Amino acid sequence: MDKNKGISCKNYVKYYLMPNMEIKDFLFLQHCLQTTACNNGYQPSMCNNKFISIMKKLLFTAFLFFAGLTATFAQAKISFDKLVNNFGTFSEDTPVQKCAFTFTNTGDKPLVINQAVASCGCTVANFTKTPIKPGEKGTVTVTYNGKGKFPGHFKKAITIRSNGVPMVTRIYIEGEMTEAKEK
Repeated sequence: MDKNKGISCKNYVKYYLMPNMEIKDFLFLQHCLQTTACNNGYQPSMCNNKFISIMKKLLFTAFLFFAGLTATFAQAKISFDKLVNNFGTFSEDTPVQKCAFTFTNTGDKPLVINQAVASCGCTVANFTKTPIKPGEKGTVTVTYNGKGKFPGHFKKAITIRSNGVPMVTRIYIEGEMTEAKEK
């Protein structure tokens, strides 16, 4: 530890150790903590106990930090190819319209769709129930049934809830249903 001569423990930890933490630096940190414990009035027999207590707390805190950091960055991510499907104009004679929304898990953990809820009872959404591995695709199939509805323009939202980022995504269907022609 010749390179550290003349540097106080406090400055070494603050300016060098924390930004550039390496395993070998724990030896110097051990020396600093042990010296601090002994210089704060503890008996020599208590120095090791105090040092062990401080090191346990430090290592536990470092473990929690790195575990949290890893959990934050390792996530599923949902990316839809499109968020809106326009059925265009269709007749009241064929009121049932279907479409599929494709999405990809662009994260690095499996993606699970928990729920797909439509904004009204005339729209039903079915989705891939199995976990989607990173890089794989899944679908949300949406069926609109305009039977008994007034003709005209409509726009419906489907809310997708997943374990991915973002946790909530909205996709939309819209179209124009015209009156049936009399025969």
